[in-house]
Amino acid sequence: SMSVVPTAIVEDSATLVTPTGTIAGTLEMPARATPVPVVLIIAGSGPTDRNGNTPALPGSNNSLKMLASGLAERGIASLRYDKRGIAGSRAAMTKEEDARFTAFVDDASAWIRQLREDPRFSTITIAGHSEGSLIGMIAANDAGADGFVSLEGAGRNAKDILAEQLAAQLPPNVVDNAKNMMSKIELGQKVDSVPPFLAALFRPSVQPYLQSWFRLTPSVEIAKLRIPVLIVQGTTDIQVS
Repeated sequence: SMSVVPTAIVEDSATLVTPTGTIAGTLEMPARATPVPVVLIIAGSGPTDRNGNTPALPGSNNSLKMLASGLAERGIASLRYDKRGIAGSRAAMTKEEDARFTAFVDDASAWIRQLREDPRFSTITIAGHSEGSLIGMIAANDAGADGFVSLEGAGRNAKDILAEQLAAQLPPNVVDNAKNMMSKIELGQKVDSVPPFLAALFRPSVQPYLQSWFRLTPSVEIAKLRIPVLIVQGTTDIQVS
């Protein structure tokens, strides 16, 4: 039978069912005959949604939505999604103390496996932005992606980056206190007495998440990949130098 080549770029909703709830995404298909390459786009940290927007910053930057459009114009499909706990996937995250970095990796791995079973797609490449870079490189290894792109990913452990960010705005004794707490958290020890001005970062309910994150160093994880890797770093990023 003749394959019908779509004449327009089409956006469609996509869902990933997980044991704790549904993850919501957007599948963007190019105007060309399938199978096509697909890129799984993973957003950065905090309440950043599938389009790259966050309530933490005024207005919409739509960075990931524009990335998806640019790929579609070049004949490449993409899937971008709201991470668990964020926007359309809010219900998939139960309580803050249940959050783990590894759960974000598990979700990305599950998306890769779901895309792999879809006959519309040929190769699967992961593109992770900022914190999504670390999520993506581990998922790419776990679930066997064909390629990996790091967009403004940190190369160092989160403990070192946090210590550096704190040192830029707080006195040395406070930074030493924070480093001490991070070392304990990494070992799985609960730190109950957190000074108020560090509570946003280290409150007890986020410590299990931090522990799961501190155990992963991007430069170590990326070395495990045996697939093509592209590392993209801009010169004006305020978070990653």
